[in-house]
Amino acid sequence: MDAASPSAQSLQRFLETEDLFLLEKPLIFEKKNSFKYLQCCYGSLLCLATSGLSAFWLPIGTFCPCITFKHFSLRLDADSVELKSAANDCCCHVAESTKSVPLEKITDVELQESCLHTCFGLKSINVQTAGSGMPTAEVSAGFLQAPDQARQAISLAAKLHRQRMPYGASAPPPAQQNGMQRGLNAAQLSTRLQALEQLVVKCALTREEAAALKVPVLAAEQDPLQRLAEAKDLQDRGLLTAAEYASLKAALVKSIMQG
Repeated sequence: MDAASPSAQSLQRFLETEDLFLLEKPLIFEKKNSFKYLQCCYGSLLCLATSGLSAFWLPIGTFCPCITFKHFSLRLDADSVELKSAANDCCCHVAESTKSVPLEKITDVELQESCLHTCFGLKSINVQTAGSGMPTAEVSAGFLQAPDQARQAISLAAKLHRQRMPYGASAPPPAQQNGMQRGLNAAQLSTRLQALEQLVVKCALTREEAAALKVPVLAAEQDPLQRLAEAKDLQDRGLLTAAEYASLKAALVKSIMQG
């Protein structure tokens, strides 16, 4: 049996450890070569439907799917999932496009199979967001070597990303992440106070430490508690010793106090 590729090993490690920090180095999903033949099949069908005209107007899409195939990729990092694709739009020109979806906007990840996809051993992965009240497929990729694992990884990353945000709160838009100096509203200030309380409940901070941090946390331009919560989570999972967590907490508390 062939050894797993580095990208496949990284994917498996992320699924096993459920550690979002692993995605600080983006995960590039492997592509399946049979997608090239599916593209060629689409090109042939289009050629038949247009009585051969597409072969002249779209020669790359019809005869050279390898050229567009190399531009396709699906990347997952700790903040978003990004799709790159390409199409032969006219003559010998290849138009590239990039679509990125923040993890906090993902509502579901689905797998779909069409008749042609099944013939080539492919599945299409659809990353959905809530748009206009209805789920919308923002990203669709039908070229992956392991679509089932990719679906698990994206779903897991979205879940972990929501968990590391301040206790289920949605991330405010960048224009609102500007601290008390720019006027955080009452709900956002309340969220930070709740986050402090939760850190006390989880024994990440003592009551005295939380009281000392209250004003600096409310005055900070961006919520400074996220890294502290993540550090405690690492200790709870056995990835940090008590001594390592104490040292890291001291450094983070000092940083928050200094603003």
